[in-house]
Amino acid sequence: IPPTLWLCGQYTQVEVSAKRQEPRTKNQEPRAENQEPRTKNQEPSTQDLGLRTRNLGLRTQDSSLITHNVPFVAQEDFDLLLWCADVLWVRGEDSLARALWAGKPFVWHIYPQAEQAHHAKLRAWLRHYAATFPAALHSAYVDVHLAWNGVTSADELSSAWQRLMTQWGEWQAHSLARSAHFAQMPDLASRLMNFVTK
Repeated sequence: IPPTLWLCGQYTQVEVSAKRQEPRTKNQEPRAENQEPRTKNQEPSTQDLGLRTRNLGLRTQDSSLITHNVPFVAQEDFDLLLWCADVLWVRGEDSLARALWAGKPFVWHIYPQAEQAHHAKLRAWLRHYAATFPAALHSAYVDVHLAWNGVTSADELSSAWQRLMTQWGEWQAHSLARSAHFAQMPDLASRLMNFVTK
């Protein structure tokens, strides 16, 4: 199955596939009305959400990359949409939180701030989130984020991405582990109550 990436943010949802995938026909795997909802491990697809994507016709020179516009979904379906992908490219804090919850490999584009204040914020987040990553994965993951967010030269993105993809299995495993770690933490309201009552 070709890898699928989602570019998700406030104004756009775009599916990027390594190869074109033909849409499912009516005679292919009809979904029963009483079928149980899928979980993260069942890898849903856009067809499960009743979405019809539009081929934008944007291709690389070797025609191996196809992009599709994806209709916006209701907020309660957004997590399911993210679970459809292999890699998420997200922008902003809200989408970052949903990517963390999805347990999928992701790259975050932070909102720019005056006087490049977001650079320090990005570095601090990377130190925390990638703290448990093995050295090779950690280095590549940080370098991709720094180049993608303009902290370092954009010319460094291609080589950093290639290094990151050599760590694909580790990246998947650690993304899922970090998501599970955060899921076990107390909710914000409980932590605030604990803080103010000490």
